[in-house]
Amino acid sequence: MKTHRYISSIGVKHHLAIKNVQASDNGRFTVQAMNAAGIKQSTCMLIVAPAPTPIPGAKSVANSPAPPQTPIGPSAPIFLKDLKNSPLKPGSQIILEARVVGHPEPHVEWFKNGSSINNYRVKTEYDTRTGICALIIPQMFADDIGEYTCRANNAHGVAESSAKVCISLIN
Repeated sequence: MKTHRYISSIGVKHHLAIKNVQASDNGRFTVQAMNAAGIKQSTCMLIVAPAPTPIPGAKSVANSPAPPQTPIGPSAPIFLKDLKNSPLKPGSQIILEARVVGHPEPHVEWFKNGSSINNYRVKTEYDTRTGICALIIPQMFADDIGEYTCRANNAHGVAESSAKVCISLIN
């Protein structure tokens, strides 16, 4: 069976490249260097996340950037993709979307103008495999104007991303 993992060296720099990464490539990778002074090693964790399931009528997230290297071990949440301000379009759907990572996996909460969102019209989603979290308002009304915040927390810290839904001055 032909491998899709390649090790290359240029001078003192060495690289592991994985072409056409697959879920079977998930795992811990360790590099070790040894000389007369001793042994040093570095380890990283590769997590291959499946493509997110599309939401009917929503814009595609397929072009979202891949998350940067995630440290091994405990880490506070960090937003890799922040929420973006959106214009109010009465009667239309809006999706506010962000991407967050942390270890252990963060707990995600949504707020509007500083208060927890408890509204049957609003749906929230959080895909723990990809870190994508979304707030979906299927049909917008004037009272949806405000500042929305996604808060992620775990034992190591808290991170927030906020965006405003406001009246658009440009039609």
